[in-house]
Amino acid sequence: MTNTFTRLATLCLLGLFIIGQVGCTPSSNGPSSPEIVALVDNQVLTKQDLREQLMQTPGVVDTLAFYRSTQKAWVEREMILAHARSIGLDKTTRYQTRQQDLSKQLLEDEFAIYLDQYHSTNVDITQEEIQDFYLQNRDRFQFDEPWYRVRFVSTNSYQNALNARTDLLNGQPWEEIAQEYSLDPQARIQQSQQLRPQSQWFSDLPQLQSLLRVLGVTEVSDVYRIGGRWHFIQITSRLEAGDVPDSEWSAQWIESWLRQQKKDALNQAYMRNLLGEFESAGRVELNPLTK
Repeated sequence: MTNTFTRLATLCLLGLFIIGQVGCTPSSNGPSSPEIVALVDNQVLTKQDLREQLMQTPGVVDTLAFYRSTQKAWVEREMILAHARSIGLDKTTRYQTRQQDLSKQLLEDEFAIYLDQYHSTNVDITQEEIQDFYLQNRDRFQFDEPWYRVRFVSTNSYQNALNARTDLLNGQPWEEIAQEYSLDPQARIQQSQQLRPQSQWFSDLPQLQSLLRVLGVTEVSDVYRIGGRWHFIQITSRLEAGDVPDSEWSAQWIESWLRQQKKDALNQAYMRNLLGEFESAGRVELNPLTK
């Protein structure tokens, strides 16, 4: 009787232990795993990967066609890599040599980035330097073609393009119009603030580029259908070929050029010091060259 009672007690305790363990199992309602949209061997592509690719591809519209083409391209690439490894292409002498060359190039690139960041904090350009450079080199800024600031609206529907054009003619703020109607509004707003030469505007849309020659400043073009989208432009400022921009407009270019000149000088000094260190340590030997 005692043995029977002991066995029953043991079974009860075991049952309580199991129930306790089940109760401590993490809930299945926790954070969901990434949604996998493609798989090649042990490599996976998730929907989040597709969204990130979309964000990194300027000017692309968020469509199912984009996701499908990106998915297909990813699968093809992973299949090629897997197959290339399976037939031993990563073991060939040519591949190994190219891999070493690429590794050296990547390391050189990283050093260039490091050097640029290292000197960026040590380079200051004053307004006096900019003004002096402009006065001494003013004629070098003469334009060899017209330059424009342009507002550009691109939509998926004719009605949206008409509405945007009407709002612009009625004086509604440009930023609001771009945000409401245009595809890729942030890029359009940023572009509208830039003064560019004629050859750099609409190189892929020659019909719009031709409008630059006939539109007046502040004039708004008609709406045109090109490549399945509806577009119109407005020129907000123009400088003719032969004009010389004022110092305020030229300041950003002068500052950039002067900054790069100072960085180049610091880079050369850095390399001279590095050569001195290597020579002192006996790590470099330069022998005279003869023909």
